[in-house]
Amino acid sequence: MKSSIVLPLLLLVALPLAGLAWLGARMVDGERARVREGLSQVMEERLAEMNNVISQAIQATERELTQALTITDESTDSLREISRSQRLIQQVVLFAADGLRRHPSMKAEEQSNEEAAFLERTASLWQSGVRLGSTFNENGSSPDQGWQAWFHGNGPHYLYWHRLVSGNVLAAEVPTASLLAEVIAKLPASQISDASGFQLTDPQGTSWYEWGTPPTQSLTKRAPLPAPLSAWTMSVQMADVVGQSASPWNLQLVLGLATAAIVMGLIAWHLYRESSREMRLAGQRVSFVNQVSHELKTPLTNISLYAELAEQRLPEDASAAREYLQVVTTESARLSRLISNVLTFSKHQRGSLQPRLAEVNLQELLSGIVEQFRPVLAAKEHRLNADLSITRTVRTDADMVGQIVGNLLSNVEKYAGSGGEVILCAKQSPTATFISVRDHGPGIPPAHQERIFEAFYRVSDNLSDGHSGTGLGLSIARDLARSLGGDLRCETPPGTGALFILTLPNP
Repeated sequence: MKSSIVLPLLLLVALPLAGLAWLGARMVDGERARVREGLSQVMEERLAEMNNVISQAIQATERELTQALTITDESTDSLREISRSQRLIQQVVLFAADGLRRHPSMKAEEQSNEEAAFLERTASLWQSGVRLGSTFNENGSSPDQGWQAWFHGNGPHYLYWHRLVSGNVLAAEVPTASLLAEVIAKLPASQISDASGFQLTDPQGTSWYEWGTPPTQSLTKRAPLPAPLSAWTMSVQMADVVGQSASPWNLQLVLGLATAAIVMGLIAWHLYRESSREMRLAGQRVSFVNQVSHELKTPLTNISLYAELAEQRLPEDASAAREYLQVVTTESARLSRLISNVLTFSKHQRGSLQPRLAEVNLQELLSGIVEQFRPVLAAKEHRLNADLSITRTVRTDADMVGQIVGNLLSNVEKYAGSGGEVILCAKQSPTATFISVRDHGPGIPPAHQERIFEAFYRVSDNLSDGHSGTGLGLSIARDLARSLGGDLRCETPPGTGALFILTLPNP
């Protein structure tokens, strides 16, 4: 079965079935989406419950810290006693209302080792210009307490500050582990309701606390913790009941699709039989033309050969006979090119067009083509000039290159009118060889410069134009160029005429 026939027929059957299957799948996907949306809402509720528990734990911690920081004695000894006696406080720092630090002392010699280490840990915080208690509420008033977070080392650190009656601000460094311990103490130790598992992770993604066992197939929802732990994340995982569900296909849908497939398959088979019959007839016609072209090539070669031999044996004064034989030779060459184009087109259609690569002296090849076409073009009063700036051989197929250039010059003979200069130019770069054919005829309109490479396409099909041709020459020329790894394109040169450029790679 021909793939060019089978593919459309398969599409004729497959597309409607695919459409029905797609509609069924959309319905199933819609239902699954609704179920997943419900699961998502449940997980959001569970996260909200946990955040509420965490908020209560943080508020309790704030009340304990506020009580510890509510002092009237702001002496150094009193402040150091807070750091020694309070379980949640590692160090304290006191700022005056004007923002100047009162404790630890500004003098290094009056600082303890712990206070010096604390100032080193918080150096980035103060250098950034942070002033505790300088923020304002929505009503424009300044709060009496709050949190300040900063990063040091491998993680976040926290300060809880409180405004004293004197107007000064007293802040306490609360170790992260201590703050998390207060939060975790309020969290459950086992699975809750229908939730499969919870996880508490730090800003780096490290898990600090987990409970429950996440299933193999699960959905995950994440949410940040309340301040000051906003950089931390709480995630909940629940069983993905949608992903674990069985296939949605039912017997009625399968039977309906099978019936539709059988009906459309019978229609496709009928169309295939009819199209196959037409293809066989077309193939027979193509085979006949191909065989005739092969049969014509042998006697044509003999005619051309013996015409050339006869021309060489004529005496010098037999100018008329020599002219007649020259016409026979020229027309034989024309017919040979036509047959070569038909055979090449047939090979391309069968996918058997393969180049035979070898080192080719393009200087000699193109010079021979110029000498072959010079008399033909001179008969149309064209002056064929060659500019061959080629110094290196090219690994390519000489026959294919000759056929491409021959087709281009043959087109000049047919369509470029009478008179004018024709230039065959060849140049090389480090990576490519460029062969161009330029004429000064009527040219090719830009709208047609790409379509002329289509098989059987002609700019004008009027018989009164006086142009003969099969419409295969340029199509074959581009196919040959691309089979050699290059390309053939048409451009509009300055002035009049047409310009064709053949590009060949230099391996």
